[in-house]
Amino acid sequence: MFIDKRTEMIRFSKNGKCLFSLNLPLTDSKIQRNAVILFKDELRELYGLDLSDAKDNLSCIISIIVNKARNRNEDQNFRLSTFREGEEWRIILEATGDRGMLYGLCEILDNVECIDGDLFLPILKGEFIPDVKR
Repeated sequence: MFIDKRTEMIRFSKNGKCLFSLNLPLTDSKIQRNAVILFKDELRELYGLDLSDAKDNLSCIISIIVNKARNRNEDQNFRLSTFREGEEWRIILEATGDRGMLYGLCEILDNVECIDGDLFLPILKGEFIPDVKR
């Protein structure tokens, strides 16, 4: 079982090995690709996480959906939802625009906790409307 029953947290890594996969949008932009690179680099640099082979024994799939912003001011909004499918957790990051995806990945990073050398993530749910001025 990949869930810490005391706090209902999602196990993100075990013994330095990545236990999640990242599903990207079918069409992505340079900004979105850079956001994913930054996300992975932070996990590698801060926690020494090995992201090379995350195909076996996954506990979590992060799926990213990016919707086109209707106006310039909403391109930073995002929604996070978490649910369980059998033994596997799914985190859906639904972003409005490129910055929404970047900020959503940052929100996930901000919530990662290191417990006894392994990474965990609390169940994330909510709609986020950052107030970042251009």
